[in-house]
Amino acid sequence: MNSSMADYLKVVASHLHPELVSPLALSHIQALAQNLPPCSLAGFECRLSAEQSNVDFQVNLGSWLPHAEFATNLSNSSYPIWKAFQDFCQEWTDPTSLLHRNIDNLWLEFDLDEQPSEVPTPCVFLALNQKIVSEAQELMQITLRLLNYPTSLLLESNLRLCVDSLPSDAIITHLGAMLSRPNKVVRLNVKGIPPENLLDYLMQIGWKDQTNELSILVSTLSEFVDNVVLTFDVGETIHPRIGLECFLEKQPRFEPRWQLFLDYLVERGLCTAAKQNAVLDWPGFSQKAELQDLWPMNLTWSHRLLGSNALSIFWRAISFIKIVYHSGIPLEAKGYLAFGHNWFNVSALTQSKLQKTEVTNQTSWLKSEENGAEVSQYIEQVRSYYDRMNPLILKYVGKTYQSGLLTNNSNTDFYRETNLYCAAQAGIQSGYYILDAGCGVCGPSIDITQQIEGVRIEAITLSVAQANTAKKLVQQARLAERIQVHVGDFHNLPFANEVFNLVFFLESIGYSYDYQRLFAEVYRVLRPGGSLYIKDVFSKEFPLSNQEQQELAEFDRVYAQKTPSLSKVLEKISGIGFEKVISRDLSEILSAQEFNNAMIEFKNGFSCLTEFGKFHYRQFQCLPIFFGEIKAYKPS
Repeated sequence: MNSSMADYLKVVASHLHPELVSPLALSHIQALAQNLPPCSLAGFECRLSAEQSNVDFQVNLGSWLPHAEFATNLSNSSYPIWKAFQDFCQEWTDPTSLLHRNIDNLWLEFDLDEQPSEVPTPCVFLALNQKIVSEAQELMQITLRLLNYPTSLLLESNLRLCVDSLPSDAIITHLGAMLSRPNKVVRLNVKGIPPENLLDYLMQIGWKDQTNELSILVSTLSEFVDNVVLTFDVGETIHPRIGLECFLEKQPRFEPRWQLFLDYLVERGLCTAAKQNAVLDWPGFSQKAELQDLWPMNLTWSHRLLGSNALSIFWRAISFIKIVYHSGIPLEAKGYLAFGHNWFNVSALTQSKLQKTEVTNQTSWLKSEENGAEVSQYIEQVRSYYDRMNPLILKYVGKTYQSGLLTNNSNTDFYRETNLYCAAQAGIQSGYYILDAGCGVCGPSIDITQQIEGVRIEAITLSVAQANTAKKLVQQARLAERIQVHVGDFHNLPFANEVFNLVFFLESIGYSYDYQRLFAEVYRVLRPGGSLYIKDVFSKEFPLSNQEQQELAEFDRVYAQKTPSLSKVLEKISGIGFEKVISRDLSEILSAQEFNNAMIEFKNGFSCLTEFGKFHYRQFQCLPIFFGEIKAYKPS
């Protein structure tokens, strides 16, 4: 063959850390890859402990395999499996066959303990079409065809039991023939069993274990990851070795739980620190412009045919981490590192949002329409964030959703103390009529109204979920006559001119999409001599380093906000006509420690993320933010 998998391997090999894939292991893989076709999806199975260095290699031959010459080329190999594999592939090509209807694609996994002289016997994994495979009989027929040797009645009976015992939402995603292993077994990958039900399922199908260790392990792992896929071998018995494939939907750059999960494995002695770093460093992309000399020739020719509209990219990703459990034997951890090649349409990636027009006023109208659409989209983004997060905020943070808290006195309610501090700084007095702009569930309004007699507050939030919770909390506090809750945008306030003594923003100013418009509205509803008070998170002044800019962007993305600089807000406030505008850095008296504590909990002696933390935790190194306050007055 003109091109081989070795050509694709060259593109990513430099990103394989020798702690994870030793030079010897890589040489074994390279020797094998020379005899494999160039596949657009492949991966490495890496042992993560200090004692193990073997690395297995996997390729996804895709649904196009039956039309390739690969199986035919190997049918004369000294390994007899390849003749049977050729027959299997030929049957797969028949649109009327059981295999064609039920198999989406196919993986080959090669155990490479030594350098192969030719393509060795692999383990074969079939990715099953979930819309088709629904009965034990169909699965049994596929199994018999895959194994290509007589099976016992006990294996068939056990396989049927595994299918019939599945919970309602669980599915078998992959069927494996472990052809390179001494035991004649079938491996099943089962997805969708709730962690608390996994042990019950195993017991139903005849798996035996005298301890409760697996149940504890599954419960712990589920705290770190999004999904746990169960794998096990079926023969004349259900074999004792259990695999737990742990998946996270995002890669480490956007998902801090990878770091926490691997920290846990290092603490358990299942992974070395060096291999942890190598796994986390693996994800990324490579383009032809960066690696001209290494780019596979078949892709170079394709690029010439497709022209400038085609973008050729190799990607690298962590697929999953697998924990292997066998009662009485130490746990084992394996990392599965995937890589592949894809073509992208450049035109689709770079299409301009704004249509060009020769008429100036038409261009302005198009920009206005675009800006209006962006504002609507952002409002919906903020509303959606708080509607979704409201239950988690209440459970893990409480009624006051603020990160900057007074934490000097450990015997006090940090949130209430901070709310009353802000009330004092704002100068709230008995009888004041106040607007709480961005009120959340009214934790601050309730604390202030309970503390200061005669205060009345109008509270406004974009979130219907927050407003409903706020009304219940206000009712429970017996403050319904003094606090009114509204759903709305604080850029368009539903109040008459010059009615409020004070408008305050407590960590909500970052949700403004137009400061000029916002402070004009605040100015409008304040009485002459009324005051504006802001306590919030501000970004440090520009210029920021590249890493600071990236971390600030990620911070804003996580919390669906647009963190402003203090100078920008001060400029807008002064420009509207406010006077006596003063500001202060609160970093020395406010801390985010209590807020951060809401993201972490301890289970079975190990730290893990709470449900709130799974959405919000990030390991920032130089996040350029600080807590500050602003006070300003409308002229009398």
